Amino acid sequence: MEHLLKIYFAVLTKKIIKDDAELRRGVGLLKDRVKVDDSPDTIIIAELRNENAEIKVKNDELKDKNVEISDLIRKFAEIEAEKSELKARIAGLLKQAVEESKRRDVENAELKARIEELEISKADSSAENVRRDDAIAELKTEVVKLKDNNEESKRQTQDNSPEVFVNIPSSNTGQCDKGRSLERTQAIFPPSCVSDQKPLEDREIDKATQ
Repeated sequence: MEHLLKIYFAVLTKKIIKDDAELRRGVGLLKDRVKVDDSPDTIIIAELRNENAEIKVKNDELKDKNVEISDLIRKFAEIEAEKSELKARIAGLLKQAVEESKRRDVENAELKARIEELEISKADSSAENVRRDDAIAELKTEVVKLKDNNEESKRQTQDNSPEVFVNIPSSNTGQCDKGRSLERTQAIFPPSCVSDQKPLEDREIDKATQ
């Protein structure tokens, strides 16, 4: 655009110079004619004056156009400056947008990795809870079995062991009533067996926990 305006300005300048040359040539012809013709020719002089006036008008118009061209060139330069400024601002905004996008991508990647870690941890916890529940269920089942076996063992022992009654004089009846239960127990199970061995239920539970 600026190049075209410069070309147009150069053409107008050449035209102005050409018009001035024509004006000078007309004046020279008039002078030569006056010299050749001793009698004044008012008609020719008037025509030349009119032509001169028209040329001046055209010259003034061309000068005005030159001023307009200068204004256009100045405005074009301002537009180019604004355009450059806008380009710089757009480039800055694009750079900022790219940096913001990269930062968000990094944050999203970190969040995704964190979510995956939490999901893995949750899955591990769920599996551990399932194993723990299974172990507890198995332990409960084993305890129930041990209790049933212990009860059955007690019943079999009571059925197979005879009761031993000790004859105690009547004078000591009050004291012996208190210890009768202990004596009957000792008669069935010797003291060494009672003191040295654990109950069957406790031994079975110890085996299960080991």
